[in-house]
Parts: sequence; structure tokens; C-alpha cells
Amino acid sequence: MKKKLIILGILLILLVPIKFVYSDGGSKEYAALLYKITCFHRIDTSYESGYKEGCELHLIPDNFKTIDYYDSLDPRPKGFNVSSKANSVNATIGSYNWCNKNGKCGSREILLSNDFNAYKYVIAEMDENIEFVTEYDMVSLKVYKDSFDNGLDIDLEYDLKHLKCELDSGRYVVEINSKDKENTVTYYFGLKVK
Repeated sequence: MKKKLIILGILLILLVPIKFVYSDGGSKEYAALLYKITCFHRIDTSYESGYKEGCELHLIPDNFKTIDYYDSLDPRPKGFNVSSKANSVNATIGSYNWCNKNGKCGSREILLSNDFNAYKYVIAEMDENIEFVTEYDMVSLKVYKDSFDNGLDIDLEYDLKHLKCELDSGRYVVEINSKDKENTVTYYFGLKVK
């Protein structure tokens, strides 16, 4: 009987977690000696919802790392804001490649919708300058009309901070390939030209 109580006590010490709540938007962490469950609800504008959400399980020995350590393993790209005179939207993140501070590199391919209604649209007039707010350098730009099968072969005037809207009236999806020192990111946003 005494042996069973000792085993039960050891199991309780190893398996019963302690709950931590962070003031980063509401993330919770359940940490025990053998594992850690992190449920993210962190304010992060690089996500479409404005929050990083989801749960992760980390087993010994990785369960002793801090919550910020796990973010550094797969850093999500920074946001890309697109503005016209009428409105402003955050572009949707497509694929991205990254290298973190520990020297680990990887890539993510995010499946995008072929439905043009799924994108957030910037509304602009013909010949209006559309403004970008980002920390990345733009490498290339491609415009699609009606579907991703219909890429337009046109040269639009753009730089790191602006795109000149030289398109006929209609709905488009714009693909922007960008980079910083270590990462490449593809962004998408809808463009409705009046």
C-alpha cells in the first residue's frame, strides 16, 4: 500500500500541470515536469484574425523553454498593410521562407483560396497611388484578374512604399513577393478599381 502511494505521489508530481496566464492577449501555459501545453491567444497583426491562436505540446526536455523560444523556431512574417484613400487592409500571407536566430531554416506554403471573394479588398480610383506599410523590400509584383489562371502581363509602376493603380475598373488580386535580409514572403490582397 505504501509503495502504491509513493508511485501515485511521483506520478502526480510529474504529470499535474501548473497553469500560467500571459498578458499577451490571453495565452495560457500548462507546465508539468514531463510536458508543457501552450495555448496561444497572442496579439499578432501578421495573422489575418489579429491573433496567433492554437495549442502546442512540448515533451521533456523541450518543456523547459520559455513561450518566446517557440516563436523563434518558426517566425511568422511581419504584416503588410495596404492603404488607399478609401480604406486599408492587411495583406494575406502566402508562402514564406525563414531562418531563425538559432540558424534553423525552413519554409511554409499556405494554401490560398481560388475564390476572389475570400480576399480583403482595397478600393482605389484609377491612377491613384496605393500605399504599402511593411518592413520588407518588394522584389516583384503580379496582378490577377478574375482567377489565378489569368495573370496579367503588365508592368505597374511601384516602389517599396507605393503602387500606381494603372488598371481598368474591375476586381483584381495582387501578389507581392518581398524579402528582408534572411526571409522571403509572398503576400496577396484584393484590389477593386473604380
